[in-house]
Amino acid sequence: MPRPQRPGSVSIASPVVAAEAPAVTPLADQMRRDSAASREALESFGLSPESYATLTQRAESYRHELSERGATHAAARLERLASLVNTALEAPSDDLAARGQTYLALLDTVLMQSLAEESDSPRWLARLDAESRRLEAGDPGASLALLTVAGMCAEMGARVSPKPDGPIPVEWQRWRFGLVAASATDAASIPPRAAGAIENLKAAQMPGLVVLDLAQPACPEQRPLRVAHPQAGADELRGRLDRLLAEARPALLESCDRDHAIGVIGTAFMALHMVAAGQVAFITAYRFMPLIEAGDPREARLAAFRRGFGGL
Repeated sequence: MPRPQRPGSVSIASPVVAAEAPAVTPLADQMRRDSAASREALESFGLSPESYATLTQRAESYRHELSERGATHAAARLERLASLVNTALEAPSDDLAARGQTYLALLDTVLMQSLAEESDSPRWLARLDAESRRLEAGDPGASLALLTVAGMCAEMGARVSPKPDGPIPVEWQRWRFGLVAASATDAASIPPRAAGAIENLKAAQMPGLVVLDLAQPACPEQRPLRVAHPQAGADELRGRLDRLLAEARPALLESCDRDHAIGVIGTAFMALHMVAAGQVAFITAYRFMPLIEAGDPREARLAAFRRGFGGL
């Protein structure tokens, strides 16, 4: 069963090399203090610096392990993503679209390694392999974020029973619901993609939550967000998610089946370029948006679940 990383940074790379020492000025002195604070904050998560190259090198060992365990689709996807990143490192491109695709590939490479490490049971591994197959096929209902959220439910003490297909059943404090995934490419695609996921809940005759991957619309620039400190990046990412969900809410409420749609968990995994520390950190944020009406008997259960989830 996966033991997901805490919300926040999950890995670090340090690709920046200083050319010369900056002049001693009040601003430079403040940046040095910010750098030290950033490194302390990251170390508090048990993280240590590494380079982009070591991230992709380590991907090869995970690819081999996935292949040995029979997760051939996950292994093939990780190999393709790592190859794309390596090519970009060897021959950087000035093309913004190509650089954006490399950025997305880097995010998925890091996330797949984390999930591969934590998928220590056959059921979780089978779902990771199935999601990888669907992602390679361009399925809008596929997302690695689904496994991340399911793992956090397990961390809360919920009974999670992943299957290769369909909603992931969850039982928490005698409350049973399903998790389904959707991925949005931009703000306009959020309502239809979420509505499609809700139809999967309806087909399974199961109420549940939509895990909505908003990594692309939350970061349309497709490059690391420049920040002074990890907390500033986390606040900015949460703000972006809140705005995206708030804008999509009216259309969702108008079109979705709220007998089955309890709410949405908007999530995004992105990179932060911490200027003061000269490092890049990867961070995940989660935001809840209930879809049930006020006074619904499930409202109290959802609120308790939300508090427990946020407590992680």
